[in-house]
Amino acid sequence: MTALLSLDDMTPASGFVHSTAGCAASGGRVAGQDIAGMTPRAFGFTLTNPDPEVESSTSSLDSAWAPSPCAMPQKVTLRDDPVAAVAAHPSSKTTRSDYIERVCAGGFPLALRRDGVARNRWFDGYVNQSIERDALELARIRERQVLRDLLGRLAGRTGQVLNLSHASDGLGVDRKTAEGYTRLLEDLFLLQRLPAWGKTLRARAAARPKVHVVDSGLAARLMRVTPAKLATLDSTALTEFGSLLETFAVGELRKQISWLDEQVISGHWRTHDGDEVDFVVEFDDGRVLAFEVKANERVSGRDFKGLRKLRDALGDRLIAGVALSTGLRSYTFEDRLHVMPLDRLWQPVRL
Repeated sequence: MTALLSLDDMTPASGFVHSTAGCAASGGRVAGQDIAGMTPRAFGFTLTNPDPEVESSTSSLDSAWAPSPCAMPQKVTLRDDPVAAVAAHPSSKTTRSDYIERVCAGGFPLALRRDGVARNRWFDGYVNQSIERDALELARIRERQVLRDLLGRLAGRTGQVLNLSHASDGLGVDRKTAEGYTRLLEDLFLLQRLPAWGKTLRARAAARPKVHVVDSGLAARLMRVTPAKLATLDSTALTEFGSLLETFAVGELRKQISWLDEQVISGHWRTHDGDEVDFVVEFDDGRVLAFEVKANERVSGRDFKGLRKLRDALGDRLIAGVALSTGLRSYTFEDRLHVMPLDRLWQPVRL
């Protein structure tokens, strides 16, 4: 079994490892909560032998997605051999409905143990406790309702370039206060910024970060989005699903790079001409993997516009550009550009 990125010396997986990426700085606590049972987990692979306690907490939703216990560790990854990695797992059985359920469930273990109304109550309680109690521990907040409203607006913009002027419009706070509140929401482990990458690569590269809710299930709840709503073909629902799917995929990729042996630079790439790539990973040697998340089942040539521009700009430094889709096939599209089902983020690979 292998993860999508280069994670060496992996062990056979039969359970899941809880991610603590981004939490170490808080001394093992996030928003006043113990990490155990609270932080979003990465799906489908482990880096060490599974902890029996962790495995016992796996929900029925997780077990349906778990890799085979007999899957053996493999070394072939996108970084080492992109073509072989793409061909190793040519098809998927994950449907669009499966992705919708996964995105709305998110990755918080305690949320995954619940469903329906009970899960919604857990998400609501998590937000309430973060704002009503933990925010006061970190800073003196006069307008807690403004903080809550700003969180709701930024959740509706998850996966988009951060524009605090628009997000705070009508809230009665200035730009400086909105920036301070946004940083507080990051400290509370409710939001995270994805920095702009490659600002020196081209003169017209954008410099503003994207904003993501820390968990796609939490984002869906803040947006009051349900699986039933996302299953429709309504244009608003399609847009919301695309944003939530990107937040989900970026979150999983960030967990994977947090376990790499080397330090990497990650971010999104966007030009003022509108070309963009959702997630870029730059390794120590300067080589790059790039990912574009597509909610469609079919990926066309125009969906590679941003990845092609990045390939042209990087030349041989680009290892591979991958369009992660909700489709069923994994294949090479053209030179160093590939299509993979999004479930390759957690599926085992057998060679």
